[in-house]
Amino acid sequence: MTEQNFYRALSRAILEPDPEESAAKHIFGFVYTNPGRFNLHKLDEDTRSDFLLWLYPRFRKMLNRHDINKSGIISYIQSIVHWSYKSWLRTHAILTACDHAVTRYNEEAYEQERGEPVFTAEPEPAYMPSGNALRAYKNLPPKKLLILALKAGPFLSDRHITSLSRITGYSEEQLFTYFDALEAEIQKKQERLDTYIQSRNICYVRICRTMHELRQLSEGSCRYLAVQRCHQHNRKKWAKFNSQLRKMPVKISNRKIAEILEIPRTQVESALRYIKHAFLSGDIVK
Repeated sequence: MTEQNFYRALSRAILEPDPEESAAKHIFGFVYTNPGRFNLHKLDEDTRSDFLLWLYPRFRKMLNRHDINKSGIISYIQSIVHWSYKSWLRTHAILTACDHAVTRYNEEAYEQERGEPVFTAEPEPAYMPSGNALRAYKNLPPKKLLILALKAGPFLSDRHITSLSRITGYSEEQLFTYFDALEAEIQKKQERLDTYIQSRNICYVRICRTMHELRQLSEGSCRYLAVQRCHQHNRKKWAKFNSQLRKMPVKISNRKIAEILEIPRTQVESALRYIKHAFLSGDIVK
């Protein structure tokens, strides 16, 4: 669109039912087809379109805000485009960085799902019963077998608890009361763990975003220094969360078992040592 055609289009736009929308379309077309006049010629077509679409709402208000006594309409548009481009560039860099960070995070999460998990609880001890193995432990004293079963709580089903009741003599109602208390404890630990993991992952996304944004900024600029501080702060938080997560295995504690059974914790620890030794020596499973 030539400058002469642009002026004619604006003159006609004033007479249309929606002059703001009509003027915005003509301004958009003029800027888009004359990128050199607005210092946008170095942008590729897609980037230029993204910027002008972002700026489009301001185009609608230009006719009403333009003061003809201060500058011509094209000079006014040039100043708006110039200053708006700086704001858009910063916003675009942040959004691009976010997309990059999320994409990278999703790719790494996918790879981790295919390989080893990000975080797992403590490995299941070899002496914990699984499947129908409870029958192999029936030679144990009922109290010791109960302690073992409570320690293996997350791995046992209702069927296991029914078998445990038959072998130990404890009623199913009493056993379910014990296991419900353990489940509540595990749920509380899992929720706390999930909160820490979520916070750790948010820090990771921020680290990736700020790292990507730093590459787009001039080193030493005010914005660069601010983003750099944010980047360093999140790296420290991320390391702190990782350190805390290593100390938060989701497992049944001996203290909780002792609390549920109303016995000393040392008695629980002694029973588990006895069972482990018996299992490793072959005295239990024949």
